[in-house]
Amino acid sequence: MSAGETSVEVLCVIDSGQPGRRCGGVAVVPDLGAALLRASPLILDGVVVTDTRAPQASFDTLSSMAQLNGLRAGSIVAPSLLRISPASMLVVEEATS
Repeated sequence: MSAGETSVEVLCVIDSGQPGRRCGGVAVVPDLGAALLRASPLILDGVVVTDTRAPQASFDTLSSMAQLNGLRAGSIVAPSLLRISPASMLVVEEATS
């Protein structure tokens, strides 16, 4: 995925297996907590799941962590090609309505 042609600013990549590295010119951090720290003092508006190996698990984990860290329910999103289950996506749809 690329954000180069949009007004979206990618602050970091979350990958617990590759922390400390760089991806697409941005830092790789181990978890959502580290991403929130990296974003500070800015506010992290959202997270886009791009995990193709375990997209549902990543989405569910990030959604849970988002709520624990005070992010709104709809802040975790995923492209339809990852086929996140409708039950999980319902949470996103309700939050954005």
